[in-house]
Amino acid sequence: MQFEKENLDSINVCVEFEIILRGRLTAELYP
Repeated sequence: MQFEKENLDSINVCVEFEIILRGRLTAELYP
């Protein structure tokens, strides 16, 4: 159970990171 929770946390971090990356890319492409 603990392993699953850590796995989910890492997935959430990846998703947040991707959203931030896309936001920065969009901001650079469409200033």
